[in-house]
Amino acid sequence: MRLTVLGQMVKGAWTDAATVETKAPALDRIKWLLWHGNAPDAVDDIECMADDVTGDLDENPASAALSKLATAIGEFATYIANNMGHIVNYGERLRAGERISTGFVESAINQIVDILGFTMVGAEAGEVMAVVQMAMLADLPYPRLRDAVLAHPTMAEGLGSLFSGLPKEHAR
Repeated sequence: MRLTVLGQMVKGAWTDAATVETKAPALDRIKWLLWHGNAPDAVDDIECMADDVTGDLDENPASAALSKLATAIGEFATYIANNMGHIVNYGERLRAGERISTGFVESAINQIVDILGFTMVGAEAGEVMAVVQMAMLADLPYPRLRDAVLAHPTMAEGLGSLFSGLPKEHAR
């Protein structure tokens, strides 16, 4: 999802299509590197992209879009660097005939079982994120999502499975 957002930010940061066309392939390469578990090279490419954006920002310091893009790229590089050991080589798994998940879901829940945060990467991630965001804004505990009757068929239906493994005594 972060790469999708970065792709949109790249399209909005430059006004001419030629520049966008030269910047967009870098994101495709980063995505490929991450899919194949090559986080160190991905971080190098992200940092090169950050240097390019910083150079363009030096030439056009009033550009809010370039400034936001530079910040987002820096945060993305930090995120990948901090999680290098957890990045799966899906290309290797595919070649070995192992199952490849179509999505990754992670949820942070505190001691009183409020939903603190949520991350999802995969197909229809935006749909699930919107449901969890609404629950967070409404300060709903996880059992309300787990037990909710949601429109069918949607990816958000998986929230019940996600929260079903938590101890019932933590539900408020």
